[in-house]
Amino acid sequence: MNLEIFPNDLLLYLFNFITPLDLFRSFYNLNSHFNDFILIYFQNYRFDFRLLSRQELKIICQNYIPLIFDKVIYLHLSDDDGTPGQAADFFNYDINIDQFTSLKALTLFRIESHSKIDEFFSFGIQKLHHLTYLKFDDCHFNKGDGNKTRQLINQIWSLPKLIYCYWNVRPNGEEYFYLPTIFSLSLKNLHIKNPEWNSEQLTCLMMKTPYLQYFSTEFSCFTSNFNNDNVNKTLPSLKNLPMKKLKLINLWSRNILINLLYMMPNLYYLNIHGWTFYINGYEWKDIIIKYLPNLRIFRLTMLLE
Repeated sequence: MNLEIFPNDLLLYLFNFITPLDLFRSFYNLNSHFNDFILIYFQNYRFDFRLLSRQELKIICQNYIPLIFDKVIYLHLSDDDGTPGQAADFFNYDINIDQFTSLKALTLFRIESHSKIDEFFSFGIQKLHHLTYLKFDDCHFNKGDGNKTRQLINQIWSLPKLIYCYWNVRPNGEEYFYLPTIFSLSLKNLHIKNPEWNSEQLTCLMMKTPYLQYFSTEFSCFTSNFNNDNVNKTLPSLKNLPMKKLKLINLWSRNILINLLYMMPNLYYLNIHGWTFYINGYEWKDIIIKYLPNLRIFRLTMLLE
């Protein structure tokens, strides 16, 4: 079969089903026609490095990625057991994240601290102006990196097009999230794993993310702050957030729940995984009538000791 006789639109469609490594290995430098397609016409390169060997990563980073920096829209880097040290290797090939000028989605899985990675966290991420999707999944920062983590969170909140953010980072060996000090006017979908929430912190987060429509968080441990929260401490300006979906996992505090629902009359989806506190069916009915007039889907799991 002679692929050169295929219409250009069909070739572009077929290239979407071929990994970038196989695409370059199979077609690059065969002739000028295929080179034009790979380097000029094909605009959406997605690199998922989870299944690559270290040698394959080297080939891609040294030979191919420099040719298409401005056409890469997705990157997935992983430091799991199958690809240890991959992120550090990636950045050691004289690659700067700001060279990916069209990057829209970035996933970092089990990334460990490293000088090049720290440089990216400190200065690189704020240059990803087209990023819409960002996921930190089970990443680990060194102890004492709290200031870097705060700086990183503020950079994330400053990204002008970011819509989705998943945060599961351990800056001090445990899950933790530092509240942003600036506003995000783009974030709509936010997932955070953080054991230390109280009502004041959650209210502050909502203030800094006023266009949020879906929020999920996991409370990983009990803190004494939970029992000291008062109901309805929220500011009047936060009584009508655009939130549509809310998921709370391992929730310890009834008052935190009430304070959140007080801010979210537009909710149509509520998923609660509760722990140690009890709310009976009549109380749930009163809560829904009082705070959630638009609720359509309600999922509840209560674990009682």
